[in-house]
Amino acid sequence: MKKILSFLLGMAVLLSVVCLHPATCREGADGQTEVWALIINGSYETEPFFWDAYYMYYMLRIGYEIDDFYIQYLDAEGPGHEVGIGEIDDVATKENVRSKITTWFWFQVDEDDILLIYFATHGGGFNGTSFDAAGNPMLEEGARIDKSGDETLEHQYPNGTWFGVDECIYLSAGTDHYYYDDELKQDLDAINYGTLIVMFQACITENGTCFSGGFIDDLSADNRIIITSSNETSYSYKDSDRDGFSEFSEAFIDALYGWNTTVCPPWEDPDRIKEENEVDADFDNNGHVSIWEAFQYALANDDAYLQGLETPWLDDNGNKLPTYKDGEDQLDSNDGNLAAKTYLKRYDLTVRTYVIGGGEFSGVKIWVDGALAGTSPKTVKVSAGSHTVKVQFFLTLGQWPSYEYTFKYWEDGYTNYQRTIDIFENKLLKAYYKRQSSSGGDDQCPTLFVWNGSGYVDYGVIEIHDPSGEDMVREVSVLTEDVGISNYKAKFRLREGWPGLEFSESVYDQVKLYAVNDEEECLCPLISAKHSRLGNVLPQLLFSDDFRVETHVLETIDLTFIVPYQNVQGFTFVIEGCNMLKP
Repeated sequence: MKKILSFLLGMAVLLSVVCLHPATCREGADGQTEVWALIINGSYETEPFFWDAYYMYYMLRIGYEIDDFYIQYLDAEGPGHEVGIGEIDDVATKENVRSKITTWFWFQVDEDDILLIYFATHGGGFNGTSFDAAGNPMLEEGARIDKSGDETLEHQYPNGTWFGVDECIYLSAGTDHYYYDDELKQDLDAINYGTLIVMFQACITENGTCFSGGFIDDLSADNRIIITSSNETSYSYKDSDRDGFSEFSEAFIDALYGWNTTVCPPWEDPDRIKEENEVDADFDNNGHVSIWEAFQYALANDDAYLQGLETPWLDDNGNKLPTYKDGEDQLDSNDGNLAAKTYLKRYDLTVRTYVIGGGEFSGVKIWVDGALAGTSPKTVKVSAGSHTVKVQFFLTLGQWPSYEYTFKYWEDGYTNYQRTIDIFENKLLKAYYKRQSSSGGDDQCPTLFVWNGSGYVDYGVIEIHDPSGEDMVREVSVLTEDVGISNYKAKFRLREGWPGLEFSESVYDQVKLYAVNDEEECLCPLISAKHSRLGNVLPQLLFSDDFRVETHVLETIDLTFIVPYQNVQGFTFVIEGCNMLKP
């Protein structure tokens, strides 16, 4: 009795968690990995900031073929300033920059996407040594004494007292020229993204004033790559070799573009540029250049860095390092993992499904990286790298389940309906299904039934064959109108095999039910499982483990789930188990 009470109490707690906390839901999205960009030239100087910003824009538009819709390009002189391709979207005022981040990108960018923000302008901070006669720090280009208290133990007054500095970047005319690290942090914290890349190419004179490394200890966070052209207390150099570009930015963009654009403007003679100045920053030879590879290439080809005149920094692990503290640079050798997995290039991933011995099949959902991409056939844009693709059978409206389609293999012979592949080019994947009779055909596996309020709807055989005994996971989409919910309860039935079958035996490890809407799939707790021979088998089916239930031909398990959600548009039934008989 105590065990029963304990179990019921545990289920009550589980239900309260499921109903109140969205974390129990499997979030969905559009399945697309989009690349968005905000490019800012904040200075009225025509060189090199204008050409730095333009070169980044040119590389994204021409080199990576990213549509202009995904790019917001702001310039100190505003729209109408000739850039050769495309158009400038707005003036690079502080008000406009903040609005693009917190409003425009807030509406456009989601958790699947990559967002690149690139600043080419002046920067302000403190060089760590300059004080006036009264002992006050001589701050440069709009920097200010730290207001928020997050810049601790950075610098010391001559009397030994510590103080911090809020670094800034300079933007064009508006209410306020200076965009501070605390303000940028606040704006970035307000938006969603998959990966955020923020890059600063900031300097002021021929010998430069930058200090953009001071933004790292404010902006550092998970899923963020912060790249600065200098450290926190010294300068960044612009066009020392007189080719029209800042030293660090030029090499970084060269690496991503694949060509060393030494002619400014870069469209004057692109054929000669490509013939004479090809760049190979693909150090791991995987076919594409990551952000980390571009950073490493920039270090090796930045003349100012090689001469010891500037120190570019990168942080991508959220630990606020490198930074300046206790009078010296605090570096971090563990950065680079996220940047090494991040690529700006996108490719077409097309998934098509077919019936063995038949034609193309549209009754399949396509999932990419855990997000519902749509129904087959489907083409989505994905970034370079590793991606998980899954196909899932479902019934279209009005298609009653007189038969079942079972996934069999991908075109290359891979037999799991979910797979992980590396994509560094446009990719076509073909999945093949088998059509079989709902009476079971030649497959000795469980049949799924759904109670609609007056009777059971036959959803056909679920193929879980594996001769090795390895558990298979299968998902079946269930129409909302086929689920008769009473007192927040939904009933399902599993039957082993079909009438007339002499032998069948399967083991079930876990069953789950998800309620589906446009945004997510939310777990419906299993509260009852009654086997026609064994009785209560709920403990065996709650978890994915080695505690399983064996079911013989025509034996049934009646399942009851709690559905505490409204506006449900469909259901996904999930079963994990195995039938070792040869299909």
